[in-house]
Amino acid sequence: MPGDIFVSKMGAGGTFGPGELVVEVSDSTANDIQPNVSKNGREMVFSSSRSGGSGSQDIWVATRENGGDSWSQPENLGPNVNTSDSESRPSLSWDAEMLYFGRAPAAGGPGNVYVTTRSKVSGP
Repeated sequence: MPGDIFVSKMGAGGTFGPGELVVEVSDSTANDIQPNVSKNGREMVFSSSRSGGSGSQDIWVATRENGGDSWSQPENLGPNVNTSDSESRPSLSWDAEMLYFGRAPAAGGPGNVYVTTRSKVSGP
């Protein structure tokens, strides 16, 4: 059964409210799972089986200008991260310069943990 991504917002009493579908990043025909949002709330990485990927599950990213804005259309992180195997459990480092994720053979079996880095982008 395909998964979708939901958000639950904390109310005034310190408890989380009901989950709401994040429509911008959820594909009802795909298995969208394991979201991880950057510290500043402007970038989300997640694992998905949506079309346009390299394997059974790939790592995708969506961004937004500010924390309360809608998410962009998800983009596949491409061949530097994704393979014909199954990539999952993406997690951004505190400074968002490193991405940790798992990779297992598409047919199952033991997997490994990987890390990739990027340079910090400086704005004008």
